[in-house]
Parts: sequence; C-alpha cells; structure tokens
Amino acid sequence: MRLFQFGVVRGFLVSHRKYVLAAAIVAALILLLASGTKLFLFLNFFAGNDIVVRLEAEKTHFELVRGTGQNVTFTSSVTTNPFCAARCVSEFADLSGNISLEEDSFYLKAGFPLVKSYSLKAAPYGSGQKLYRFSMECRSVSTALCHTDGEPTRRAILVTADYDLGSVEKSLKEYLQPALNDMAQRVAAIKMLRGALSNASASLGRTVVAEDFDAGLSSVDAAAIDRQLLQLHQLWQEQDYAALAQGAEELDIVLNAAEESLAAANSSMQRSIYAYNGLLDNLSFSRQQLLELEGIPAAALYAGQVNATISAFNDAVVLFGSRNGMEFKKAAVDSASRRVSSLLSEIRAASLLESVNRSVSAAVSYEYLCSFGFCAPNKPVINLSAQQFDYAESCTAAGTLHEFYFDANSSMAQAFSAEQYPVSEEFWSDVGMHADALLHNISQQAMSGIPNMSDDARRVLEGYGSGEVSSYPEFNLTPALVAALSEKLPGRCSDAQLVFNAVSAVLFVKLQLDMQQAAPNVSFDEQPLMCCVWGSCSACCVSAECLGSDSDAPVVFLHGHALNKDVSAEYSLDAFNRIQQRLEADGYLNAGVITLYTEQDSPSGVWGMSGVPLSIRASYYLDLFEQPENYVVIQAKSESIDTYAVRLKEIVDRVKYRTGRPKVTIIAHSMGSLVARRYVQLFGPDSVRSLILIGSPNSGIAGSIADFCPVAGERLECRDMSAGSLFLNKLNRSPPSVQVHNIVGTGCSMGQGAGDGFVLESSAVMEGALNYPVNGTCTRFAPLHTEMLDIDKYPEVYDIIIEALRS
Repeated sequence: MRLFQFGVVRGFLVSHRKYVLAAAIVAALILLLASGTKLFLFLNFFAGNDIVVRLEAEKTHFELVRGTGQNVTFTSSVTTNPFCAARCVSEFADLSGNISLEEDSFYLKAGFPLVKSYSLKAAPYGSGQKLYRFSMECRSVSTALCHTDGEPTRRAILVTADYDLGSVEKSLKEYLQPALNDMAQRVAAIKMLRGALSNASASLGRTVVAEDFDAGLSSVDAAAIDRQLLQLHQLWQEQDYAALAQGAEELDIVLNAAEESLAAANSSMQRSIYAYNGLLDNLSFSRQQLLELEGIPAAALYAGQVNATISAFNDAVVLFGSRNGMEFKKAAVDSASRRVSSLLSEIRAASLLESVNRSVSAAVSYEYLCSFGFCAPNKPVINLSAQQFDYAESCTAAGTLHEFYFDANSSMAQAFSAEQYPVSEEFWSDVGMHADALLHNISQQAMSGIPNMSDDARRVLEGYGSGEVSSYPEFNLTPALVAALSEKLPGRCSDAQLVFNAVSAVLFVKLQLDMQQAAPNVSFDEQPLMCCVWGSCSACCVSAECLGSDSDAPVVFLHGHALNKDVSAEYSLDAFNRIQQRLEADGYLNAGVITLYTEQDSPSGVWGMSGVPLSIRASYYLDLFEQPENYVVIQAKSESIDTYAVRLKEIVDRVKYRTGRPKVTIIAHSMGSLVARRYVQLFGPDSVRSLILIGSPNSGIAGSIADFCPVAGERLECRDMSAGSLFLNKLNRSPPSVQVHNIVGTGCSMGQGAGDGFVLESSAVMEGALNYPVNGTCTRFAPLHTEMLDIDKYPEVYDIIIEALRS
C-alpha cells in the first residue's frame, strides 16, 4: 500500500515538476523576504530608529484679559518602522494649580497626526501668569515584525498664559487705591481715639459715677471695623475690584458714623477730663496754701481756725478720691478751696498788720528813749520805707527794745524814788498824756523825714495822738516819762508753737487722652504679579534682583554623538528622558524642548516668571532656515564641533531670553560635552554657571571606536573627537573657566584599558574638573557609555547631578 502511495506521489511530481519547482521557489522567496525584513528591522532598531515623536503647538504664549480666553492647539505625530504602531498617552495639565485637565490614551501611526485643542482662561482675579503643559509619551508596540525595547519617548510643550485686568478694572483700581489707603488711615485714627477714650473712661470711672463717659463709644465697634478693612485688603490682594468697590462704599458709611460718634464722645470726655483735672489743680493749690500757713508765725493766733480748715480740706481729699458724682466732688473741693484761701488771706493781713505795728512802735520807742539820753548803740535798723515788713524781724526788734527799756528803766529807779512823785491818778494821767505828746512829735518828725515811707508805716505813725503837756516844775519828769513808756511798748511775739493737723497728700494723677500715633495695619500697595507652580503661589519673579540670581539657573540637556548619521536628530532629544523626569520631582520644571525659533512667540523672561528652575532639552543638530515670512527648522548633522558650539551659543542665548536668567547649567553627554566645553572656550563663561559632563571623550576616542565612528557616524564629528586631533589640541590647551563636574564611566575592558565601552577612563578624566568615577559593565548592545543615562540602573549618576546642581 505504501509503495503504491509513494509511486502515485512520485508520478505526480514527475508529471508536474514545472509547477512544483515554481511553488518551491515562491515559498523560498517568501521565507527569505520575511527573514530579511525581520533582520532589517532589527538592525534599524539597533541603530536607533525605533520611534520619533513630534509635538508642535501653533502658539505657546498667550496674553489674556480677565474674563476672556483663548484656545491652544497641539499637533502630535510619530515616525516608526513600517511594521510598528505607537501606543501613546497624553496629558494636558494646569501646572499652576497642579491639576490634570485631561488624560488620554490612543494609538498613532506614521502619517496620521492627532490634533487636540484646549481652552485657556484667565484667572478669575488678579494679574500674573499661569503655566500649562501638554505632554505625550509613546512606545512602539512590539510585534513579530517590529523590534522595540519598549522604551518610551517623551515630548512636552510648556505653555505660558499671562493675564491682566481689563480697562474698566484698571480704571477702578486707580480710583480705589488712594481711597482705600485713606480709609486705612481713618480706621487707624478711629482705633486710636476709641482706645484712648475707652482708657480715659475706665480711669475716670474709678472715682466718678453718674456720668455718661461711654456715650458714643458703645456704638463704635473698632474690631468689626478692622475686620471690614482686612476683608477689603483680601479683596485687594485678589483684585476683585467689583466686590472691592461695594465693600469700600459700605465701609465709608460705617467710618462716617463712627467718626461722628467718636467726635461727640471726645468732646464730652474732654470736658469731663478738664473738670476733673481742674478740681485736682484746686486741691493741690489749696494744699500748698495750707502748708504755707505753717510758716506764718501769726497763724498761731488762729490755731483753731487753721486746724478746722485743714480738717475740711482733708475731708475734701477723701471725697475727691471716693467714687461719687462730679458735681459732688466739685462742691466739696470748691468749699475747701474757698475756706483755705479766705483763712490764708485773713492770717496774711493780720500778720502784716502786726508786723507793721510792732516795727513802727519799736522805732518810735527807741527814739523816745534816745530823747532822754538812752540811745542804744546797736539798736535794730528798721526801714520805715519798706513796702513789706518781715514778721520775724519785727519780733526781734520788739524783743531787743524790751531788753533795752528794762536796762534804761532800771538805771532810773533811784532817781524815780528820789522824786517822790504823787500817786494821784491825775498826776500819772498827765504824765501819760505828756508821753503821748512826745511820741506824737517823734512820729511827725519820722513822717516828714522819710518821704518814701510805706503806707502801712504812715498809717501806724498817724495813730499816735498829740496829747496835752502839763507843767510840774517841782519834779524832774524824766524818770516818770521813762516809766510811762512801759505802757506804750509794742508787745513781744509769742513763743508758742502752733501744732497743725496733718495735711493730706494729693496723690491723684491727672487724666489725659493717650493719643499715640498709630500706623495703619494694612496698606493697599501695588499688588505683585502672582505666579503659581504646583499649587504654590508667590509674587512673580520679574525684578532684576530675582532674575539676576544664578542659584536657580535653568538646566540645558545636550545630547551626544549620533551613532548613525541617517538617524533623525529627533532621536537625540530622548537621551535625557529619565533624568529630566526625575529632576522635576526635585523641583526643576520640565519645559520640554527649545529650538532656535522658540523666542518668536514669547516675550523675554516669560519662562522665568514662575521663579522655579527649569530643565530644557536642546539639539545642536537642528538649525534655523529663515524664509521671508517663516522660519523652518532643518536637520544639519554633518558639521564640525566648532559649528555645533556656535549653535549652542544660540541655544543658550534663547534659553536666557526665554527665562530671563543670566546663566544656565549645561548637562551634556558624550560629544555634547565637547560641544559645551568648546562653547565656553569660544564665548566665555559669563553665561554658564557650571558644566556637568557624562561620558565625555575629553582626550578623544581611539582604537576600534575611532575606526568605526566615521563608518556609521558623521566624518567631521569623528575627526574632531579622535585622539590627537587639532580640535582637541585647541580644546585642552587651557583649563576650564567654569566649574566642571565630570562623570567618568569605567569597568569595561576596551583593549587599551578600562572605560565605558566607548571612551577610555584615561581619556575621560579631565584635569581641573571634579571627576566622579562610575563603575559599571558593558554588554554587546548596552555599553556603559549610554547606560549611564539610565539612572534606574546607575542611581549614583543622578546623585552626582543633583548634588552638583545644588552646590
């Protein structure tokens, strides 16, 4: 049976051998085509041609007016191998509010771009800037005919939206600002006066009752007024001018009422304080008068009256310090004051009269005795022309006179006995009248001899009567006339001391309104532009001082040499995907990619207003072709490193223009490190804070790497990178003029020594730089040179980068 079947088949093949041969050839071609295609795609992937994502926006900067909005449109497309498709996810985020506005996932194929539009709206209040970002991440989907490592390609576009007030709001703001500052001053004045009146009312109320000292105060709630002002200040900060205008009108009404009430309260309080302080002044003055009485000797004659008056004064002090009505205080103080003043006047007058009488009498008596030959050689000098007579001096004069008279009269005692004068009343009456006549004559002589005599002295002298002189020739009347003077001598001053009652101290303090100048607790100053990032808001960075600091210099990522000269320059922009993503977690905002035409739709400093540092990817492989009405970005990869350094200057200038910052930090890989070093050498260090180099062939490439380089890569690049080249000779003639952090890969055997698989360690180490060795391994398709950018595998690389940025 089997032989039969085999024969049948063999016969069929022989008879149809032409057709069988043709079918075999077709099957072989199909198998060869499939295998070849698969090999082509694999090699294409290894060369770097996995997926390219392009993301464009018609416009990336917008200027909005409050209440209006504009649309932003993004176009995304991919370039992949013909047998590959791209799975993408996109996000449109409000970076200011830290809000994701839309997330989407979709497939993209080459030649079928995706267009998305979003509405941008100005913030409801204020002026400032909002940040948005459209980002997209795409991966090639692996199939039997599509080789891919599944690594994502990321692109992002940062959108800035400056917003400002409308013309009506600006006019309203200009009107409100001075009015609100005036209100702040008025509120401060009301609070100051309200507090001063309240304090004075509390002080006065401790001793005064039945007075409406709080009239007008209870209707003024200073705390509530202050809260209203603070609410207006909040509206001012938010720039809600419609609500602010209404609130200002309401506060103005409240302030007018408060000022009117406080004016009435202040007038009432000033009257009360004036009355209180006036009574206190009266008390203090009366006390001084009472103390003055203690120095008047004549007061001893009024001992009872003085002590009674002191008691009345002390009672008035007690009443003044007690809590009672102002009228009651006034009645007590006025009564005591009048009593003290009246008594003092009476005692002063009596003291003066007694002083004059005693002084004048002593002067006349001295002259009387002198007329009989008893002239005192040291008699007191009494100035009868004085306008005032001292009480103490009059007492001294009287005392001296009495002593002198005693001596004179004693010396006449024998003569007096010898005369045997009659004892009749008539005789001694005549002697007395004779003495009066002599005293009268002396007083008349004194008045005529002293033209400027005081009125008080003249009044006393005029009181001496003339008398009649009787003749007694049988007697020597001198002893009798001397004896008769004893009845006419001025009285001696009493030595009794007046014991005064204690006079109460007046320890009360005068009241006053403590009107300390108070500054407003808020000021309606010009509001700064507000910028928010990741939900945190602060004044926009627009001042020269803020923008002039290079501590938060933007980071520019610069890729390395493209292994395949036919690979799109777009691939090179993906080298720092992981590092840029990680930097955003550490505060460096991912601003996407910058090209040479980026500034065309943006004002200077627009990226720097947020105040946070940014990271930006750039490529020196892209150049700008200017047309009359447009700019076209073209790929130009076949240039020397010097040419790339010139392009880097344009990139740096555009980053500085866009951010407003004076310097950038460049993080460069491989050949990009040489481009960055040459840029600094050609154009100086003024625009560069520091360089962070990764896998830099500082002394060139050599051996098989140098031999293979021009086969796949660009000839001029490879020439400049070769060890011993003229370019490297010029580059290494002088040490770097900026700080350089140099990350050196090592651990891979490269024939001539250890290195990163592309660059020998000895060639990567740079004199004058901070060199950081990173040990790793190389595989056939994953050399350390490129793997160092994978910070998941080599986290120490990121640690070096972030430390260098913070230093």
